[in-house]
Amino acid sequence: MKLIKIAAMMICALMLFSCAPASPGVDHDADENGKTTNQQEDNGKLINSTVKGEPSGWLDIKGEPLDNGEVSDEFTSATNAFALALLENLDDDWTGVYSPASLAMVLQLTMQGADEKSRAAMAEALHIDMTNDDINVSNSRLLSALGSKGINMANAVMVSSEYALNGNFAAIAANFYRAETGTFDFTDGRSVVDSANKWVSDHTNGRIKQLFEMLPKDTLMLLINALDLDLNWKTSFDAEKVYKDLDFHGTNGDQKVTLMAAKGEFLCAEIDGGKVILLPYENDECFMAVALPPEGVSPNAYLGKVMGRWNECKAREAELWLPKIELNSRLELLETLRAMGMGEALLGGSGNFPGLLDADEFIQIGDVIQAAHINVNENGTQAAAGSGVAMKRGISLEDKFVVRCDRPYAMVIVHTATNETLFVATVNNIE
Repeated sequence: MKLIKIAAMMICALMLFSCAPASPGVDHDADENGKTTNQQEDNGKLINSTVKGEPSGWLDIKGEPLDNGEVSDEFTSATNAFALALLENLDDDWTGVYSPASLAMVLQLTMQGADEKSRAAMAEALHIDMTNDDINVSNSRLLSALGSKGINMANAVMVSSEYALNGNFAAIAANFYRAETGTFDFTDGRSVVDSANKWVSDHTNGRIKQLFEMLPKDTLMLLINALDLDLNWKTSFDAEKVYKDLDFHGTNGDQKVTLMAAKGEFLCAEIDGGKVILLPYENDECFMAVALPPEGVSPNAYLGKVMGRWNECKAREAELWLPKIELNSRLELLETLRAMGMGEALLGGSGNFPGLLDADEFIQIGDVIQAAHINVNENGTQAAAGSGVAMKRGISLEDKFVVRCDRPYAMVIVHTATNETLFVATVNNIE
Protein backbone atom coordinates (compact mmCIF):
# COMPACT_ATOMS: atom_id res chain seq x y z
CA MET A 1 0.00 0.00 0.00
CA LYS A 2 2.87 2.36 0.89
CA LEU A 3 4.62 1.64 -2.42
CA ILE A 4 1.43 2.43 -4.33
CA LYS A 5 1.12 5.74 -2.46
CA ILE A 6 4.74 6.69 -3.22
CA ALA A 7 4.31 5.78 -6.87
CA ALA A 8 1.19 7.91 -7.08
CA MET A 9 3.04 10.89 -5.60
CA MET A 10 5.86 10.52 -8.11
CA ILE A 11 3.45 10.32 -11.03
CA CYS A 12 1.68 13.43 -9.78
CA ALA A 13 4.96 15.33 -9.57
CA LEU A 14 6.03 14.20 -13.04
CA MET A 15 2.75 15.46 -14.50
CA LEU A 16 3.22 18.79 -12.78
CA PHE A 17 6.81 19.50 -13.69
CA SER A 18 7.47 17.67 -16.95
CA CYS A 19 7.24 19.42 -20.27
CA ALA A 20 5.80 16.28 -21.87
CA PRO A 21 2.56 16.40 -23.91
CA ALA A 22 -0.80 16.14 -22.20
CA SER A 23 -1.39 13.09 -20.06
CA PRO A 24 -4.70 11.64 -18.89
CA GLY A 25 -6.12 13.71 -16.06
CA VAL A 26 -4.32 16.91 -17.13
CA ASP A 27 -6.17 19.68 -18.89
CA HIS A 28 -4.39 22.25 -21.03
CA ASP A 29 -6.13 25.63 -21.03
CA ALA A 30 -5.07 29.06 -22.21
CA ASP A 31 -5.00 31.96 -19.76
CA GLU A 32 -6.08 35.48 -20.60
CA ASN A 33 -2.67 36.16 -22.15
CA GLY A 34 -2.85 33.07 -24.32
CA LYS A 35 -0.26 31.15 -22.28
CA THR A 36 -0.87 27.46 -21.80
CA THR A 37 -1.03 26.03 -18.29
CA ASN A 38 -1.45 22.55 -16.86
CA GLN A 39 -4.32 22.09 -14.45
CA GLN A 40 -4.58 19.06 -12.20
CA GLU A 41 -6.49 18.11 -9.07
CA ASP A 42 -4.28 17.26 -6.07
CA ASN A 43 -5.77 16.39 -2.69
CA GLY A 44 -8.95 18.13 -3.75
CA LYS A 45 -7.19 21.39 -4.55
CA LEU A 46 -6.59 22.78 -8.04
CA ILE A 47 -2.98 23.29 -9.02
CA ASN A 48 -1.98 25.69 -11.80
CA SER A 49 1.44 24.87 -13.21
CA THR A 50 2.82 26.96 -16.04
CA VAL A 51 4.58 24.80 -18.60
CA LYS A 52 8.34 24.84 -19.03
CA GLY A 53 9.58 27.98 -20.73
CA GLU A 54 7.15 30.42 -19.17
CA PRO A 55 7.90 31.97 -15.74
CA SER A 56 4.91 31.75 -13.45
CA GLY A 57 6.25 32.60 -9.98
CA TRP A 58 5.25 30.49 -7.00
CA LEU A 59 3.05 27.47 -7.74
CA ASP A 60 0.25 26.21 -5.54
CA ILE A 61 1.36 22.70 -4.58
CA LYS A 62 0.22 20.62 -1.62
CA GLY A 63 2.38 17.85 -0.21
CA GLU A 64 1.51 14.83 1.89
CA PRO A 65 1.04 15.35 5.66
CA LEU A 66 4.33 15.59 7.53
CA ASP A 67 5.55 12.59 9.51
CA ASN A 68 5.09 13.39 13.21
CA GLY A 69 7.24 10.54 14.51
CA GLU A 70 10.23 10.95 16.79
CA VAL A 71 13.42 12.44 15.33
CA SER A 72 16.21 9.89 15.74
CA ASP A 73 19.31 10.45 17.87
CA GLU A 74 21.40 9.50 14.82
CA PHE A 75 19.94 12.42 12.86
CA THR A 76 20.38 15.03 15.60
CA SER A 77 23.89 13.76 16.38
CA ALA A 78 24.81 14.33 12.74
CA THR A 79 23.59 17.93 12.94
CA ASN A 80 25.58 18.49 16.15
CA ALA A 81 28.72 17.07 14.53
CA PHE A 82 28.18 19.26 11.48
CA ALA A 83 27.72 22.30 13.73
CA LEU A 84 31.05 21.64 15.45
CA ALA A 85 32.87 20.94 12.18
CA LEU A 86 31.63 24.24 10.80
CA LEU A 87 32.68 26.03 13.98
CA GLU A 88 36.18 24.57 13.68
CA ASN A 89 36.49 26.33 10.32
CA LEU A 90 35.73 29.73 11.84
CA ASP A 91 38.37 31.84 13.59
CA ASP A 92 38.72 31.31 17.33
CA ASP A 93 37.90 34.99 17.91
CA TRP A 94 34.92 34.99 15.50
CA THR A 95 31.80 36.72 16.83
CA GLY A 96 28.58 35.84 15.07
CA VAL A 97 25.65 33.47 14.79
CA TYR A 98 24.76 30.63 12.43
CA SER A 99 22.10 27.93 12.20
CA PRO A 100 23.39 24.40 11.56
CA ALA A 101 19.82 23.09 11.39
CA SER A 102 18.84 25.47 8.60
CA LEU A 103 22.02 24.88 6.63
CA ALA A 104 21.91 21.09 7.07
CA MET A 105 18.30 20.86 5.90
CA VAL A 106 18.79 22.84 2.68
CA LEU A 107 21.96 20.87 1.86
CA GLN A 108 20.18 17.57 2.58
CA LEU A 109 17.35 18.65 0.28
CA THR A 110 19.93 19.43 -2.41
CA MET A 111 21.55 16.04 -1.82
CA GLN A 112 18.38 14.31 -3.01
CA GLY A 113 19.35 15.10 -6.60
CA ALA A 114 23.04 14.23 -6.28
CA ASP A 115 24.95 11.54 -8.14
CA GLU A 116 27.07 9.06 -6.20
CA LYS A 117 30.19 11.26 -6.02
CA SER A 118 28.34 14.40 -4.93
CA ARG A 119 26.24 12.53 -2.40
CA ALA A 120 29.28 10.88 -0.79
CA ALA A 121 31.06 14.24 -0.49
CA MET A 122 28.01 15.96 0.98
CA ALA A 123 27.35 13.15 3.44
CA GLU A 124 30.96 13.36 4.63
CA ALA A 125 30.82 17.11 5.20
CA LEU A 126 27.38 16.85 6.84
CA HIS A 127 28.59 13.98 9.07
CA ILE A 128 25.51 11.98 8.20
CA ASP A 129 25.47 8.24 7.51
CA MET A 130 21.83 7.59 6.68
CA THR A 131 19.94 6.59 3.55
CA ASN A 132 18.13 9.28 1.56
CA ASP A 133 14.81 7.81 2.65
CA ASP A 134 15.78 8.05 6.34
CA ILE A 135 17.10 11.60 5.85
CA ASN A 136 13.85 12.67 4.22
CA VAL A 137 11.69 11.15 6.94
CA SER A 138 13.88 12.73 9.62
CA ASN A 139 13.56 16.17 8.06
CA SER A 140 9.80 15.72 7.74
CA ARG A 141 9.65 14.86 11.44
CA LEU A 142 11.86 17.83 12.33
CA LEU A 143 9.61 20.20 10.40
CA SER A 144 6.61 18.75 12.21
CA ALA A 145 8.31 19.05 15.61
CA LEU A 146 9.29 22.68 14.96
CA GLY A 147 5.78 23.64 13.92
CA SER A 148 4.86 25.02 17.32
CA LYS A 149 4.12 28.54 18.47
CA GLY A 150 7.18 30.71 18.22
CA ILE A 151 9.18 28.51 15.82
CA ASN A 152 8.79 28.25 12.08
CA MET A 153 10.93 26.51 9.46
CA ALA A 154 10.21 26.54 5.73
CA ASN A 155 11.83 25.51 2.44
CA ALA A 156 11.60 26.76 -1.12
CA VAL A 157 12.80 25.73 -4.58
CA MET A 158 13.16 28.28 -7.36
CA VAL A 159 13.92 26.92 -10.82
CA SER A 160 14.71 28.57 -14.12
CA SER A 161 11.75 28.55 -16.49
CA GLU A 162 14.07 27.01 -19.10
CA TYR A 163 13.94 23.74 -17.16
CA ALA A 164 11.48 21.41 -15.47
CA LEU A 165 12.12 19.85 -12.09
CA ASN A 166 12.85 16.16 -11.98
CA GLY A 167 9.56 14.51 -11.00
CA ASN A 168 10.96 12.38 -8.19
CA PHE A 169 12.76 15.37 -6.67
CA ALA A 170 9.60 17.50 -6.94
CA ALA A 171 7.65 14.89 -4.98
CA ILE A 172 10.36 14.64 -2.29
CA ALA A 173 10.57 18.43 -1.94
CA ALA A 174 6.81 18.76 -1.54
CA ASN A 175 6.09 15.73 0.62
CA PHE A 176 9.04 15.68 3.02
CA TYR A 177 10.30 19.27 3.03
CA ARG A 178 7.05 21.20 2.43
CA ALA A 179 9.02 23.20 -0.15
CA GLU A 180 7.25 26.02 -1.93
CA THR A 181 8.17 25.75 -5.60
CA GLY A 182 8.17 28.25 -8.42
CA THR A 183 9.49 28.91 -11.92
CA PHE A 184 11.28 32.20 -12.61
CA ASP A 185 13.15 33.99 -15.37
CA PHE A 186 16.76 33.44 -14.29
CA THR A 187 18.04 35.61 -17.12
CA ASP A 188 16.76 38.49 -14.98
CA GLY A 189 19.05 37.85 -12.02
CA ARG A 190 18.00 40.96 -10.11
CA SER A 191 14.35 39.94 -10.19
CA VAL A 192 15.15 36.41 -8.99
CA VAL A 193 17.30 37.76 -6.15
CA ASP A 194 14.51 40.12 -5.12
CA SER A 195 11.95 37.29 -5.16
CA ALA A 196 14.22 35.00 -3.13
CA ASN A 197 15.03 37.69 -0.56
CA LYS A 198 11.35 38.59 -0.22
CA TRP A 199 10.50 34.94 0.42
CA VAL A 200 13.17 34.72 3.13
CA SER A 201 12.07 38.01 4.70
CA ASP A 202 8.42 36.90 4.70
CA HIS A 203 9.35 33.64 6.44
CA THR A 204 11.59 35.25 9.09
CA ASN A 205 9.28 38.11 10.09
CA GLY A 206 11.60 40.55 8.35
CA ARG A 207 14.61 39.58 10.46
CA ILE A 208 16.57 38.36 7.40
CA LYS A 209 16.02 40.87 4.63
CA GLN A 210 18.92 40.00 2.34
CA LEU A 211 20.21 36.47 1.90
CA PHE A 212 21.35 36.74 -1.71
CA GLU A 213 23.28 39.74 -3.01
CA MET A 214 23.69 38.42 -6.54
CA LEU A 215 23.49 35.14 -8.44
CA PRO A 216 26.51 33.33 -9.82
CA LYS A 217 26.55 33.33 -13.61
CA ASP A 218 24.65 30.41 -15.17
CA THR A 219 22.57 29.82 -12.03
CA LEU A 220 19.69 27.47 -12.87
CA MET A 221 18.10 26.84 -9.50
CA LEU A 222 17.94 28.06 -5.90
CA LEU A 223 17.14 25.94 -2.86
CA ILE A 224 16.31 27.95 0.26
CA ASN A 225 15.59 27.32 3.92
CA ALA A 226 14.25 29.85 6.45
CA LEU A 227 14.16 29.34 10.21
CA ASP A 228 12.53 31.83 12.56
CA LEU A 229 12.34 31.73 16.36
CA ASP A 230 10.63 34.16 18.72
CA LEU A 231 10.38 32.80 22.27
CA ASN A 232 10.10 34.34 25.70
CA TRP A 233 12.07 33.08 28.67
CA LYS A 234 10.14 30.86 31.04
CA THR A 235 11.27 33.27 33.74
CA SER A 236 12.20 36.70 32.43
CA PHE A 237 15.25 38.58 33.57
CA ASP A 238 14.42 41.22 36.14
CA ALA A 239 14.19 44.57 34.34
CA GLU A 240 15.56 46.25 37.47
CA LYS A 241 18.69 44.11 37.28
CA VAL A 242 19.97 45.30 33.93
CA TYR A 243 23.31 47.05 34.29
CA LYS A 244 24.76 49.32 31.62
CA ASP A 245 28.38 50.26 30.85
CA LEU A 246 29.98 47.21 32.42
CA ASP A 247 33.24 45.83 31.03
CA PHE A 248 33.32 42.85 28.72
CA HIS A 249 36.88 41.54 28.42
CA GLY A 250 37.08 40.53 24.76
CA THR A 251 40.02 39.29 22.71
CA ASN A 252 40.38 42.80 21.26
CA GLY A 253 40.30 44.51 24.64
CA ASP A 254 37.60 45.72 26.99
CA GLN A 255 34.22 46.86 25.65
CA LYS A 256 31.28 48.44 27.45
CA VAL A 257 28.15 46.29 27.46
CA THR A 258 24.78 45.94 29.14
CA LEU A 259 24.56 42.88 31.40
CA MET A 260 21.33 41.23 32.50
CA ALA A 261 21.35 39.52 35.89
CA ALA A 262 19.23 36.64 37.15
CA LYS A 263 19.22 34.53 40.31
CA GLY A 264 17.30 31.35 40.94
CA GLU A 265 17.25 27.63 40.33
CA PHE A 266 18.71 26.58 36.98
CA LEU A 267 20.02 23.42 35.39
CA CYS A 268 23.79 23.87 35.41
CA ALA A 269 27.11 22.04 35.64
CA GLU A 270 30.85 22.45 35.75
CA ILE A 271 32.26 20.56 32.77
CA ASP A 272 35.95 20.30 31.85
CA GLY A 273 36.86 23.37 33.86
CA GLY A 274 34.13 25.59 32.44
CA LYS A 275 30.52 26.28 33.36
CA VAL A 276 27.26 25.51 31.56
CA ILE A 277 23.80 26.82 32.46
CA LEU A 278 20.51 26.09 30.72
CA LEU A 279 17.81 28.75 30.31
CA PRO A 280 14.36 27.34 29.44
CA TYR A 281 11.88 29.11 27.18
CA GLU A 282 8.21 29.38 28.03
CA ASN A 283 7.08 26.60 25.68
CA ASP A 284 9.39 24.09 27.45
CA GLU A 285 10.37 22.81 23.99
CA CYS A 286 13.60 24.78 23.78
CA PHE A 287 16.36 26.06 26.03
CA MET A 288 19.45 28.18 25.60
CA ALA A 289 22.70 26.63 26.80
CA VAL A 290 25.18 29.28 27.92
CA ALA A 291 28.72 27.89 27.99
CA LEU A 292 31.48 29.84 29.75
CA PRO A 293 34.88 28.25 28.99
CA PRO A 294 37.75 28.18 31.47
CA GLU A 295 40.26 31.02 31.23
CA GLY A 296 42.50 30.69 28.18
CA VAL A 297 40.15 28.39 26.25
CA SER A 298 38.17 29.78 23.30
CA PRO A 299 34.38 29.38 23.18
CA ASN A 300 34.84 27.43 19.91
CA ALA A 301 37.12 24.90 21.55
CA TYR A 302 34.98 24.64 24.66
CA LEU A 303 31.81 23.96 22.66
CA GLY A 304 33.66 21.06 21.09
CA LYS A 305 33.92 19.54 24.56
CA VAL A 306 30.41 20.21 25.89
CA MET A 307 28.10 20.04 22.84
CA GLY A 308 25.42 17.44 23.48
CA ARG A 309 26.32 16.97 27.16
CA TRP A 310 23.42 19.06 28.42
CA ASN A 311 22.00 16.15 30.42
CA GLU A 312 24.94 16.54 32.82
CA CYS A 313 23.34 19.75 34.09
CA LYS A 314 21.50 19.42 37.39
CA ALA A 315 19.16 21.78 39.24
CA ARG A 316 20.87 24.12 41.68
CA GLU A 317 20.78 27.71 42.85
CA ALA A 318 22.77 29.88 40.47
CA GLU A 319 23.41 33.44 39.39
CA LEU A 320 23.76 34.40 35.73
CA TRP A 321 25.12 37.56 34.16
CA LEU A 322 24.42 37.62 30.44
CA PRO A 323 25.09 40.39 27.91
CA LYS A 324 22.09 41.94 26.23
CA ILE A 325 23.18 41.50 22.66
CA GLU A 326 22.08 41.56 19.03
CA LEU A 327 24.17 39.84 16.35
CA ASN A 328 23.89 39.68 12.57
CA SER A 329 26.06 37.43 10.43
CA ARG A 330 26.42 36.53 6.77
CA LEU A 331 28.55 33.55 5.79
CA GLU A 332 29.60 32.55 2.28
CA LEU A 333 30.39 28.90 2.81
CA LEU A 334 31.47 27.40 -0.51
CA GLU A 335 35.17 27.23 0.35
CA THR A 336 34.46 26.29 3.97
CA LEU A 337 32.40 23.32 2.82
CA ARG A 338 35.10 22.41 0.33
CA ALA A 339 37.58 22.26 3.22
CA MET A 340 35.10 20.06 5.11
CA GLY A 341 35.11 17.46 2.32
CA MET A 342 32.26 18.55 0.05
CA GLY A 343 34.51 19.44 -2.88
CA GLU A 344 33.21 16.87 -5.37
CA ALA A 345 29.70 18.35 -5.11
CA LEU A 346 30.87 21.95 -5.48
CA LEU A 347 31.81 23.95 -8.52
CA GLY A 348 35.03 22.51 -9.92
CA GLY A 349 34.44 19.01 -8.54
CA SER A 350 33.54 15.96 -10.60
CA GLY A 351 30.12 15.36 -9.05
CA ASN A 352 26.79 16.13 -10.70
CA PHE A 353 23.14 16.55 -9.69
CA PRO A 354 21.16 14.71 -12.39
CA GLY A 355 18.20 14.19 -10.08
CA LEU A 356 17.27 17.87 -9.68
CA LEU A 357 16.23 18.88 -13.17
CA ASP A 358 14.51 16.99 -15.95
CA ALA A 359 17.34 17.91 -18.31
CA ASP A 360 20.66 16.63 -19.60
CA GLU A 361 22.74 19.27 -17.82
CA PHE A 362 25.95 19.04 -15.79
CA ILE A 363 25.14 21.10 -12.69
CA GLN A 364 26.98 21.71 -9.43
CA ILE A 365 26.65 23.77 -6.27
CA GLY A 366 27.88 27.25 -7.17
CA ASP A 367 27.18 29.05 -3.89
CA VAL A 368 26.15 28.26 -0.32
CA ILE A 369 25.15 31.24 1.80
CA GLN A 370 23.65 31.79 5.23
CA ALA A 371 22.45 34.99 6.86
CA ALA A 372 21.55 34.79 10.54
CA HIS A 373 20.30 37.05 13.33
CA ILE A 374 19.90 36.75 17.11
CA ASN A 375 18.61 39.19 19.69
CA VAL A 376 18.93 38.20 23.37
CA ASN A 377 17.13 40.50 25.81
CA GLU A 378 15.32 40.53 29.16
CA ASN A 379 12.14 38.99 27.75
CA GLY A 380 13.47 36.26 25.51
CA THR A 381 15.18 35.56 22.22
CA GLN A 382 14.43 36.38 18.60
CA ALA A 383 16.55 34.48 16.10
CA ALA A 384 16.34 33.82 12.39
CA ALA A 385 18.38 32.30 9.60
CA GLY A 386 18.12 32.04 5.86
CA SER A 387 20.21 29.46 4.02
CA GLY A 388 20.58 29.23 0.27
CA VAL A 389 22.14 26.88 -2.27
CA ALA A 390 22.65 28.13 -5.82
CA MET A 391 22.93 25.44 -8.49
CA LYS A 392 24.74 26.41 -11.68
CA ARG A 393 26.13 24.88 -14.83
CA GLY A 394 29.29 23.02 -13.93
CA ILE A 395 32.49 22.44 -15.83
CA SER A 396 33.27 18.82 -16.62
CA LEU A 397 36.75 17.57 -15.85
CA GLU A 398 37.35 16.85 -19.53
CA ASP A 399 36.75 20.51 -20.37
CA LYS A 400 38.74 21.94 -17.48
CA PHE A 401 42.50 22.57 -17.39
CA VAL A 402 43.62 22.50 -13.79
CA VAL A 403 47.01 23.59 -12.44
CA ARG A 404 47.06 23.08 -8.69
CA CYS A 405 50.48 24.06 -7.31
CA ASP A 406 50.18 22.30 -3.98
CA ARG A 407 53.42 20.31 -4.57
CA PRO A 408 56.89 21.29 -5.89
CA TYR A 409 56.70 23.49 -8.99
CA ALA A 410 58.80 25.81 -11.16
CA MET A 411 58.50 29.30 -12.67
CA VAL A 412 60.25 30.68 -15.75
CA ILE A 413 60.28 34.28 -17.01
CA VAL A 414 60.86 34.60 -20.73
CA HIS A 415 61.49 37.68 -22.89
CA THR A 416 58.82 37.45 -25.56
CA ALA A 417 60.61 39.13 -28.47
CA THR A 418 63.83 37.11 -28.18
CA ASN A 419 62.55 34.02 -26.40
CA GLU A 420 65.39 34.56 -23.94
CA THR A 421 65.01 32.94 -20.56
CA LEU A 422 65.36 35.70 -17.99
CA PHE A 423 64.56 33.98 -14.75
CA VAL A 424 63.99 30.43 -13.52
CA ALA A 425 62.66 29.48 -10.10
CA THR A 426 61.87 26.13 -8.57
CA VAL A 427 59.80 25.82 -5.44
CA ASN A 428 60.15 22.69 -3.37
CA ASN A 429 59.37 24.16 0.03
CA ILE A 430 57.62 27.31 1.23
CA GLU A 431 58.69 28.71 4.57
